[in-house]
Amino acid sequence: MEKQKAGKRPIALPITLVLLVFSLIGNVFLYSQYLQNKQQNNYEIGQTVIEKLTESRLYAQEMVKAIDGLAQSATQAERYELAYQIGRAATLGYSVSELMMEAGKLSEGVGSSGAEEAEAYVNAAAAKLSGVAHQEGKLSDGDQEQLAALKADFEEMEQALGGFNYAIGENRTASIRLAGGYEWVDIANKVRQVIIEQ
Repeated sequence: MEKQKAGKRPIALPITLVLLVFSLIGNVFLYSQYLQNKQQNNYEIGQTVIEKLTESRLYAQEMVKAIDGLAQSATQAERYELAYQIGRAATLGYSVSELMMEAGKLSEGVGSSGAEEAEAYVNAAAAKLSGVAHQEGKLSDGDQEQLAALKADFEEMEQALGGFNYAIGENRTASIRLAGGYEWVDIANKVRQVIIEQ
């Protein structure tokens, strides 16, 4: 074997170092893409939660207005108009079910049955109010009591949903935090308690 000349190094070492550097750069790039995608996904989940909280609160507010209108209505025509408002508000009610579904992913307190309970509650409330709205003549004392009980439920739901800071929707970091259940799962649990206790 020939002796290597002084100062000459084998070419394998620089090639190995170059490949190692490119490999590290590639890994850092792929990991940063993973983190960016995860953050974007969490941001979208947070925005969905804010949307469902807002729609749920609007649902409770609209139902309180409709119940007040039914309690004060004197004619069949007024009640028919309120029946339409109840139906329109009930479409927002499905956001309560979707909110419970999101909360069920993060909280054992809500569980998977929370969405089904919320959907059943929305349907039952709409059916009760629609039945009252389609009655002829003056509302009975039983109807008034039923309206008062439903109104109390919706006011309690609205109060629970009012505990959320809706202004955080404009802050990207806060929206990302919502994907972890911060600040809203407890509110969803309170809403579920209102649904269960009815």
